[in-house]
Amino acid sequence: WEQTVGYQSAVWSAHWSPVLGWTGIGALPSFGTGSYSPRVAVDGAGNAIAVWSQADVMTMSVAASRYVLGEGWGPATVIESEIGTAYDPQIAVDASGRAIAIWVQEEVYLYRVFAARFEPATGWQAPERLDSAGLNASGPRLSMTASGAAMAIWATPTDLVARRFDGGAWEPDARVDGLEGWIEAGSVSLDPSGSAIAVWSQFVGDAYRVFANHY
Repeated sequence: WEQTVGYQSAVWSAHWSPVLGWTGIGALPSFGTGSYSPRVAVDGAGNAIAVWSQADVMTMSVAASRYVLGEGWGPATVIESEIGTAYDPQIAVDASGRAIAIWVQEEVYLYRVFAARFEPATGWQAPERLDSAGLNASGPRLSMTASGAAMAIWATPTDLVARRFDGGAWEPDARVDGLEGWIEAGSVSLDPSGSAIAVWSQFVGDAYRVFANHY
């Protein structure tokens, strides 16, 4: 969670076990002038990865830290490399500890969606841009199966867009909605076989309504 102590916001965590309950409350390693909007995902062995927006002087970056069961949190690492402001990070982890993080990043006066993959043996790989429409993107969301297949979605002003990750690569993006209207928010979830359901809010007619589509 995000908590302000003194004049600076930081990301905090606590570990829960059936025997001991909540223990190990403390701030995650960080840098800069503040940490915001944390997200966390846990693998099948109890290890975790947290991502958050990290303020540093005049910009906002996306940072991550890995929790190893029995050892604690590792150092904070910036996982994006662009100059523009980065925010709204999301994280998903498979059963073996492989992870994907996605976020929004400003690039040449547009807001783009980027992703980076994590391998337990080698760490974070170079980020990849996911969107291709040349429109502002917002609200990225992500879901992953235990075997490592993933689905990412995000909104442009009038479309909900998705890309599937499988076999070590991202497939081409696809439009999820078939309507005309401003899109506000979305969410996606995968079942163990990789089938997905996406839901979103879209202005159609005279009101915002909730829609769904199945992959």
